[in-house]
This record gives sequence, structure tokens and C-alpha cells, in this order.
Amino acid sequence: MDETTKIIIATISGFVIAFFAEPVKIYFQNKAKLKNLQIAIYKEIIHNYALLRNFNGEGDFRPLIEFNNEYYIRTECYKQAITSELTLFYQLKEASAINHLYSFLSILSHEKLEQPLGYVIFFMGSLKGRLNNGVFNGKLMKQLAGDETFQQMLNPPKL
Repeated sequence: MDETTKIIIATISGFVIAFFAEPVKIYFQNKAKLKNLQIAIYKEIIHNYALLRNFNGEGDFRPLIEFNNEYYIRTECYKQAITSELTLFYQLKEASAINHLYSFLSILSHEKLEQPLGYVIFFMGSLKGRLNNGVFNGKLMKQLAGDETFQQMLNPPKL
């Protein structure tokens, strides 16, 4: 075989390998991004759950906007996901459940909300229900939250 034939074969085989390898690389990159997005949102949900669990609304129906400013309810990961990573976000099987939980957090941040405790209870109950029926990845949530917090999520306190 002369040099020209070797070069042509090497070029064609390089092109074929690159043609098939690139989609595989993109697939695994997207899978890793999706897992990282899920972990970030779960951590944010866990953080917000822990804050709201400590919210004592008995006799204190101050607007939760004050609670939000004082205790830093987090929504950055969710907002980033729905603004910059929308197609990736909706690949999560729990995307609609996440939207539902964050709608409660959005309602809780309204300044003129008269009964914030009810929405805190709805948030906790909704999270519990989604964990019990398998919408959220319970194994991952337990790993991120720790045993004690995870058990509290499954059995929220009576507020």
C-alpha cells in the first residue's frame, strides 16, 4: 500500500470515529448535566424544607416575605434551570412536581399573604406526597438530606 492510500484510509477512519463518537460524548455530557441539575434542585428543596420546618406561625402571621429575607429561602437553582436550562429541566421526570413546590414558595413570598402557615403546610405535605409516591428520587434525597431530615420530610411536624 502506498502512502496516499494510508493517508486516505486514516482520514476516512478518523472521520467515521469522530462522526459516531461526538453524539455519544454529547449524550453522556447531557446525562451528567441532568444529574447535576437534579442534585442542585434537590439540595435547594432540602434547604427550603429545613427553613420552613422551623417556621412557627402560631399567632404570628407576619408576611413570609420578612421570613424569606431573614432566613433566605433559596430559589436560585430553580430560576437558573427554568431560564437557562429549560429543555434540560423538563427532561427531569419530576419537573412538574418541582414547579408545583416552587409555586408554593412563590406564593409565600407575597407581601400581603394573610395565612402563610397554610402554604408552609401545603409545601411540606406536597413534598411528603411526592416522596411517598416515588416522584422524587427518595434514595438521592435521603443521601443529600441525611437520615434525620429525610425522616422529617416523610413525617412533617404539625405546625
